[in-house]
Amino acid sequence: MKLEILMSCMHQFNFSIIEKAKIESDVLIINQTNLNEEKSIEFENNFNKTFSARMISTKDRGLSKSRNLALKNAMGDICLISDDDEIFTESYKDIIEDTYRNNSKADVIAFALNRPNKTYPKKAYRVGYISALRISSAQISFKRESVQEKGIQFDEKMGSGTGNGGGEENKFIYDCLRKGLKVYYHPFVIADLSQSESQSQWFHGYTRKYLKDKGWAHKKIKGHFIGLLTAIRFVFVKHSLYKNDIKLSEALKLVIKGVFEQR
Repeated sequence: MKLEILMSCMHQFNFSIIEKAKIESDVLIINQTNLNEEKSIEFENNFNKTFSARMISTKDRGLSKSRNLALKNAMGDICLISDDDEIFTESYKDIIEDTYRNNSKADVIAFALNRPNKTYPKKAYRVGYISALRISSAQISFKRESVQEKGIQFDEKMGSGTGNGGGEENKFIYDCLRKGLKVYYHPFVIADLSQSESQSQWFHGYTRKYLKDKGWAHKKIKGHFIGLLTAIRFVFVKHSLYKNDIKLSEALKLVIKGVFEQR
């Protein structure tokens, strides 16, 4: 069982990210930049174990496109989604591989992170449609064959770089569940992530655009009917976060418009 990190980044000129992120496993780096190029190296960790690093540079843009290019070219038995702002724990590789060995039924496993202003459950559980909404991309690992055989990809209309907001990782988990894959959460910390969830590239507060995008994302993830209901619930639950700028009635109109919007 071999682990491979699938890392998305931009404008990298070399493999220095390996040392910065403290990577000690195989890694595939998708580098969105101004050229199309592929290169690879081998590197050793502190225990003289040798690993493979590949970098695919591409002129394409969009985080979901980067994830899908990684999925297409992945070679590991187990793959771990990653961004370039993570620093991995010393034992992340053993943690992930051992967790899959001890849970042979799992197709997808989400792990915990050290992240500002964020806490994670302390107990393992089977992920369902509600808990899937609490999972971020940096937590997600999966058996490559399970995902590839089902043809599961990230939705390229969602995520950073699309202008449509986030939610692509939640739709990915939903698609895994819909296609019968078994998804679990385990509370083992695998990396430090310096960026809080509110510091993402596409989130700029509870603006009118954000509310409309949120309605559209609920529809994309859950379908029109359930998406409409949960988008309306979202407006009420989050009212205290936008009430000083946007009236409740306007917020409802925005998310409903997003649900029925074609993009």
